[in-house]
Amino acid sequence: MHPYQPHVDYVRFERKCSLNSEYAAKIPCIAATERIDLHSHVMFFIGENGTGKFTLLEAIAVANGFNPEGGTRNFSNTTKDTHADLYNWIKLGRGARGKRRSDGFLSI
Repeated sequence: MHPYQPHVDYVRFERKCSLNSEYAAKIPCIAATERIDLHSHVMFFIGENGTGKFTLLEAIAVANGFNPEGGTRNFSNTTKDTHADLYNWIKLGRGARGKRRSDGFLSI
């Protein structure tokens, strides 16, 4: 077993509520996906501009308690809410041994 297991094992979409930002719900990769299994070492989100990569990563970060504008759980900088409310659909499957880490989680 690898010494570091991710805190989040999978991302599941639960479409129980409507979203204020309808564009996020209409992104094809999000509309067609029920669950994303995350690999314990590295995960790549690859696609053309405008396909929803950053919207998805941002929603995962917010669902995990991080600031959508970057930073850590203890240091947050908010200037203006511009993120989609896709995080309302996201349920995270957490690892039993994993630790919550923010280093490199959302690096651009």
